[in-house]
Amino acid sequence: TILQSVFSVDTQGTTSTLGSLNVGGNYSLSTNIITNSLSLPYLITIDASDNVYSANALANNVTVYSPSGTLLKTIDPDGLSMFFPVGVAVDPDTQNIYVANWPYGDLTKGNNITVYDQDGNLINTFGTGELSWPNAITIHNGLLYVPNLYALGSNSSGPGFITVYNMAGVLQTQYNSPTLSGPYSITFDEDENFYVLNNPNPIAVDGSYVPDNLDPYTNISKYDSSGNLLQTITQGVGNADAIISKVVNGSYNI
Repeated sequence: TILQSVFSVDTQGTTSTLGSLNVGGNYSLSTNIITNSLSLPYLITIDASDNVYSANALANNVTVYSPSGTLLKTIDPDGLSMFFPVGVAVDPDTQNIYVANWPYGDLTKGNNITVYDQDGNLINTFGTGELSWPNAITIHNGLLYVPNLYALGSNSSGPGFITVYNMAGVLQTQYNSPTLSGPYSITFDEDENFYVLNNPNPIAVDGSYVPDNLDPYTNISKYDSSGNLLQTITQGVGNADAIISKVVNGSYNI
């Protein structure tokens, strides 16, 4: 039984639970939101109004909450166009919502990005045939950066890769490197270097646990804007799913 939750942490380290549930089926007490609106929340994002968007993998939807945790709406409430959504991002210009879908449990589905307006209307789908288990979506300088867990055409092996799209979903470029091993998420610094959290999935497609997938490859790899490897960070990097950067006292912290 695994407890899944969404919570916020302020700059002083104080946490506030937005919602949580027990994957085994027993919902836990939480503050601010209705707990059963979350269903395996995988990754979240925040828009310009500080609303929180949660990709709910088991419910095949995205739920949106106010900064105080009030449920505002559900995108694709019937799960008609999403399939095991694991990543979500909001375009700061149009407020369109981009969702990364895995093919988990059905290899004929997912492996795409679905796009919705703020009313929840599906307005675009792209990436089919170009993505392989896409994860967290990062929007940077008008482009979508999408890390892919596995080699294209593979469901459990091979180095991952990063696809870059414009906001209309047209493929711009692709980064390939043997150092991309299970890339989960991406962030950028002020010098346009990008950092990739590599976390090889310990769970095989058949549901079995493969601990050898984790070490020694769980790390953060740093690349310049051309995709050249600059640094690999391993110390203190555990079984994490997301990476963020923030300026603290004039320096970038990861």
